[in-house]
Amino acid sequence: MNIKLNDRYTITSDESNYMLNEIKEYGVKSKTPGEIYSVVVGYYAKIEHLAKDLLELKIRKSDIKTLEDIISTLNNDTQLILSTIQGH
Repeated sequence: MNIKLNDRYTITSDESNYMLNEIKEYGVKSKTPGEIYSVVVGYYAKIEHLAKDLLELKIRKSDIKTLEDIISTLNNDTQLILSTIQGH
């Protein structure tokens, strides 16, 4: 499995795990500036755990200021994850 959720995250899998990957780009001072690569953020036995961690990660990295913003983000991203996974 190799599912692109958005421009920042992908989900891959092997026989035992689902992996959440963050897509990154090498900086100007690297040997290959601009090259895209991915880093495994976590390994999960169940897709539900991956989805939960992805949502929490997005909230932690955001500049959300209100409870309403958290709820809106959770609802929107839950729908994105479910529709992306169901489409594959």
